Amino acid sequence: MKITALSPLGWGDDELTKFLDSVRDNQFGTYANKIPESRAIIKIDEFFGRVIIEGTNRGYMNLAFLLLARAHSAYRVAASCAFSGQVAEVHSLFRLMLEQAGYAILINQNSDLEEVWLNRDTNRARIRKEFTAGKIKEALAASDTTLRDFFDSLYESTIQFGAHPNEMSVTGSIRIERQDGQEFLKIIYLHQDGVAFSHSLQYVQRVGLCVLSIFKLIFPELFDDSGVSSAVREFLKDS
Repeated sequence: MKITALSPLGWGDDELTKFLDSVRDNQFGTYANKIPESRAIIKIDEFFGRVIIEGTNRGYMNLAFLLLARAHSAYRVAASCAFSGQVAEVHSLFRLMLEQAGYAILINQNSDLEEVWLNRDTNRARIRKEFTAGKIKEALAASDTTLRDFFDSLYESTIQFGAHPNEMSVTGSIRIERQDGQEFLKIIYLHQDGVAFSHSLQYVQRVGLCVLSIFKLIFPELFDDSGVSSAVREFLKDS
């Protein structure tokens, strides 16, 4: 059993809490050894926080703003997964973030959709029709075709690598090992450093910046007055 000063009695006596210790160990390792990536992810989290604080101080509580807050929460969970090496599962969170931002832009451009969204159980057919990736891309194209293309590439990547149980989400986390003339199939829950691990750290940043860019279309004054617009430009310049 792994004991720390903060561990409650019994922690580490079962496979789940042992696994959670391994998650935290990997997160510590990423923070210490992947310094440029981890610091960039932390910086993007700061951008989210500054916009949300600005909006909260102004009393923003509309649906689009609430979706921004949920996207920020999902970003933090995605960072947790990426830091720990959960490289397949993190893509479900990337998709969630992109859809939260996408739904916000749809509702911002058509206020009638807010009632549709809030009454999902009585409007499921309309929900399936109106809240799609295609509709989101159309809405983004009306304001910024480059952002539309960025969203599209990220969204398709999330589907490919883990947001759906597609081939890459499974085969990307297995490895064949040979020992004493035998072959063993190793199923990886927590990736160590490598291509897939680095890919997930990069995508936390890319998806975070894409989501922020979408919300900037909705709340330009919050981004400008909080200083996040200029901070993001400096961040991209230095990246």
